[in-house]
Amino acid sequence: MATMKPRINTVLLTLILSSLWLLVWSLTHGFFMNDNLMSLLPGDFNQKYITASLYILIVIIGSFFILPKIRKKNLTKSKLIYLYLIPLSLIAALPIHYSLTLNPAVYILMILISCFWQDYLTFGIYQTELSKRLRPLATILTVATVFFLGHFIFYLDILNQQSIFSWLMIAIAGLALATIRYKTNNVYTSNVIHLSFLLLVV
Repeated sequence: MATMKPRINTVLLTLILSSLWLLVWSLTHGFFMNDNLMSLLPGDFNQKYITASLYILIVIIGSFFILPKIRKKNLTKSKLIYLYLIPLSLIAALPIHYSLTLNPAVYILMILISCFWQDYLTFGIYQTELSKRLRPLATILTVATVFFLGHFIFYLDILNQQSIFSWLMIAIAGLALATIRYKTNNVYTSNVIHLSFLLLVV
């Protein structure tokens, strides 16, 4: 019984942290994944994305002040920050292959802010807190699973249109990004990989 209680507490805390992650995810990045949420914002198509991006930017800045220890842990001084030269070069090349209806400048603003927030919230804040309670492998698997579910619940309405390969790629991405975050002890590399992918596929 003595050993069961700490395990139960760990499970409960993990569920609470996961629920909080899902709530914050839904109220921030959810705007870009759900047309009903996006429709609540004023303005035309481009203005809505600008408003949502600036809103998330405010949330990011707020999180830096509210959780300074997590910020210092995940945004440490590192030469890995030079990896951001890769997405910068991809931004320069974006006009060559860009095909979305969203204004390219708005897309760049949105993707820089929203992608960073996805990774900082998931592999920074959430993974850091989980790692205090779970072993590394359990932390990585939990983060990857929740990251997948965060996409899955918002894409239920287009579930039949999404191939199994697409869902598999999201699952693999979550697992890979969480592992990289664990290995590097910051979010830079995970964010650069994620951001570079999003700049390449449009």
